[in-house]
Amino acid sequence: KHHEWIEKENSEEPNRFRTVHFIIDWKKSDSTQIEQFKVWLAARRPPEIKPIEKRGGGSGKKTIKAELNVLGAYRLFKKMDWEKARDHSCRIIGKKLANGEWKALYEFQSEWVTAQKKAEDIISNLGVKTGWGKSI
Repeated sequence: KHHEWIEKENSEEPNRFRTVHFIIDWKKSDSTQIEQFKVWLAARRPPEIKPIEKRGGGSGKKTIKAELNVLGAYRLFKKMDWEKARDHSCRIIGKKLANGEWKALYEFQSEWVTAQKKAEDIISNLGVKTGWGKSI
């Protein structure tokens, strides 16, 4: 239960990084040590730092494509309302459906809002600062 906190210098997120020292009891099982580490993390993670959640199921290419779509939607949504963004994405990068109609990047307002939130999470996890007047 020994740990040492050392601030990483020049970080744009001052509480994001910590150097810690652990003493490991090699006689304890991996599962026990993992559970103890999870408890330790939960107790000490700064509340303003949100973990990047990656869940299985998607391939690397699918994940990258989904994240690029989210970032594209974010850029459009910063310049126009969701309906104009939907129509623009339909004209520029839409997918043609079997019935001949075109499908937008996202169809509903809730999808555009969710995409914006996901993009903001992606950007903050990259350490990129953005503002209304700045482009990414």
